[in-house]
This record gives sequence, structure tokens and C-alpha cells, in this order.
Amino acid sequence: MNEEELGKVIPKTAKEFRLENSIIKLTKSNGEPSGLIFKNKENNHNTHYHVYQKDGKPFFHQTLEQKGKNIHYSIDIEKMLQMIGQGIEKMFSLAKKVELTNEMFLGKNVILGSNFDMNIKKSTNKKVEFEQLYDLNETIFEKIDLTRNSVGSIWEGNNETHMIFVKNGLVYVIDLNELDKMATELDDMMNSL
Repeated sequence: MNEEELGKVIPKTAKEFRLENSIIKLTKSNGEPSGLIFKNKENNHNTHYHVYQKDGKPFFHQTLEQKGKNIHYSIDIEKMLQMIGQGIEKMFSLAKKVELTNEMFLGKNVILGSNFDMNIKKSTNKKVEFEQLYDLNETIFEKIDLTRNSVGSIWEGNNETHMIFVKNGLVYVIDLNELDKMATELDDMMNSL
């Protein structure tokens, strides 16, 4: 279901949206949208985001509710988006094009997902629950179907070693150790906001 189709079937009065273990609630002040509350059912932490203006610039005010205490952050949206963009650019710079004959990956297990779609599982006037549908395929590296665009991971025994992307007949991999280092750097940058 595409964005336009979802817009036609989601009730205008809906304020809570759920996908798997994640919940997003819209908050209002004086009848106008004022923020978002993110909740993960697994760890039972709430995160509130409110958008506001400061010196003519948009800011997020983030409140983390953890173990009975609130932690507050104000985040410059422009700087945050720049950092996210830098992180995405850096992540894709880690991607390396490989052939199905690459000896490093021959015989390795690969789990790939494709044909991603999102549908409404259940809907009321105030709540909408989504389900994400996709095809999963487990194979070995050299038998990857290059005709299907997909994303997934390469496994060595019980360890996930690489992300893998198949797009237009080409295969790209990202080493998860390099990705972890990059994620730590990005997390440090975000914490400096």
C-alpha cells in the first residue's frame, strides 16, 4: 500500500500508530499537533518529542522517561538532519560492490528480504495498527537471485558479519564491524547536540 492509499484509509481522528513493538502517539495542544510520543513495548521506555521555535530556528525538545526519572534534551533540528545525512552518506560509502564469485563470501549463509509492503492490520477511530509484509529467502551467497531487489545479512555460523543489498543485478556489502564504528561516531555526534 503506498502513501496515497494509506492517506485515504487512515482515519483523520487517529492519534496512535503501531508497527510491531513500536508505538507513536500524536499529542495536541489547543487543538493543534504539538508533539510525538515514541514507545517501544519491549523496553517500556517512552520518548516524547515536541517541536518548538527558538531564535527563529526549529528545535526538538526530547524527554526520555526512564525508571521514574525524566531526562530532557533540546536538539537543533537543522544540525540533527545534517548529522543524519552525514551518517547515511558515510554508511553508503562503506558499501563495497562484490561479485557472486567473491571467495570471501562463497558458501556463507545469506538471509534476504524483498517485496516490502505495509498494510493496515487493524484500525479504529483513534488507533491504527500496521503490519509489514515481505518475502524472506535463505540461501548461500553464490546462489543469490540477482533479479530480485532485496536487503539482508550474511552469516558465518551464528554470527551476522555483513549487511547485503541486491539492486538491479548488483550486490553490495557492508562490514558490520565498520558499521558499528560508524554508528558509535554518529551517536557521539548526536549526543554533542
